[in-house]
Amino acid sequence: MDSAQLRLVGMEGLALLRAGATGNANESQARLAEIEELIGRMRNGADGSWEASPVWVDAADGYDEWAESYDDDVVAGDTESVDALEEGCVRKILDSLEVGHVLDAGCGSGRHAAYLVARGHTVCGIDVSKVMIDKAELRAPSAEFRVGTLERLPYDDDAFDAVVCALALSHLERPENAIAEIARVLAPGGRLVVSNPHPFATAVLGLQTVYIRPGGELGCIREFTHGHGVFVNAFAANGLRITGCTEPSLYPEAAALMAPPRYRDSYRAALDGMPLFVVWEAIAR
Repeated sequence: MDSAQLRLVGMEGLALLRAGATGNANESQARLAEIEELIGRMRNGADGSWEASPVWVDAADGYDEWAESYDDDVVAGDTESVDALEEGCVRKILDSLEVGHVLDAGCGSGRHAAYLVARGHTVCGIDVSKVMIDKAELRAPSAEFRVGTLERLPYDDDAFDAVVCALALSHLERPENAIAEIARVLAPGGRLVVSNPHPFATAVLGLQTVYIRPGGELGCIREFTHGHGVFVNAFAANGLRITGCTEPSLYPEAAALMAPPRYRDSYRAALDGMPLFVVWEAIAR
């Protein structure tokens, strides 16, 4: 059996746990039946999985490989996509920023950088992937992009009125140094917006960033689990005052988008209302 098969059984188990907690006998029976079927298929050697085991790739190489298809795979602005939960929450905050000098830290292909440029901001972007930076330059040609790491930002102290760091700190085992660097380049009174996979998604669901490599196999870029305390303590240690924390939750059809077609009911039952992302707002003292 592989990790994908085990994840399916685990998802059925989570759905069963929630059904049992609410006394939903019909749901419990449906989940038990699917668990029995899955285990039977696995014991008989049938393929109960929906994906092959992935190859682990570091963030720079992974995003270089993924860059060509990234914008098609992660559909910015698609309200039916799972990623729209994060994007909608982040952009609501970005809409409230006064026009100024903004850093997109971990900019990827420039989805937030381009949005900020369209709203009149002067934007810089930095990312570990050179190929992603090339795509960002095409998407937002008036912005200034650099290749670099979040732990050593090539900018002066107090250089920015705002910083957005979207779904990037999760690739660092210890994000504290990156948060310290972000605080350093943020001017007093400047605003910070950080999104990250929710610790429930990484620690319980085992969420990782998976993409199709050029050779056709699955690539996996590691997502580390960062509890809320990691951010609270790192913000406090670097003079950042938290002003908001939002935890966008899955609704039934968004949960179903994460599932193999035949297991959508179990994913809905397991994940409806569960948080997938966390979005932090802070201000520099």
